[in-house]
Amino acid sequence: MAIKLIKACKELNIGMATLTAWCEKNGHAIESDPNVRIDDDLYLLLAKEFNKDMATKLEADRQAAERAAKEEAARAAAEADARAKAEAEAARQAAEEAKREAARVAAQKAAEVAEATQKAAKDAPKADQPKAAEKAEKPEAPKADALRVRFTEEAERKAAALEKRGLADFRELARQVVASDPRPAYQRELGRVYGVFLSGHEVVWKAGDGEAVVTDIVPAPHPF
Repeated sequence: MAIKLIKACKELNIGMATLTAWCEKNGHAIESDPNVRIDDDLYLLLAKEFNKDMATKLEADRQAAERAAKEEAARAAAEADARAKAEAEAARQAAEEAKREAARVAAQKAAEVAEATQKAAKDAPKADQPKAAEKAEKPEAPKADALRVRFTEEAERKAAALEKRGLADFRELARQVVASDPRPAYQRELGRVYGVFLSGHEVVWKAGDGEAVVTDIVPAPHPF
């Protein structure tokens, strides 16, 4: 920190004329004004010339300040690294949870289809039972998506960013959920905007005729 010329003279116990003459001789010309300020480097040079003990103390203080600054920088870097690792771990866990949730939803839907098939076979006329039994022996083909799904450029960009942050396969999971048409049966208006929550984010999509357009992906207002 810069110090006034008059204060420097008092601390070094020298006259102002002596100080300014030495400065001019050594290429540090300054005004002979008591309020002129001199910087730390020049003050240290003056101390080395006129007050050895003060110069030693100034050097020690400077080294201590530099060590403290380095330690603070190292601490800040360590904290930043710890935060980054914690965020990466949280993202990994969120991705795993999203996969488990998708698997649970798929299993639930499969169970509902199986239950409906069994009920239909039980309620069918006896004459149709052989045909129903024959059909049950054949593996059921995978059910096609209820809706065709496409993403806007903005939604594509945000999905890619989430995957880079650790939410693996987020776009595909979002596509599967929207493709299953999660709208309530009583609320299927064309052109209406809907939202579905996935891995702490809301996937915003607009319903069309046989298709859905994912328009945005935003953080969910509450954790899910």
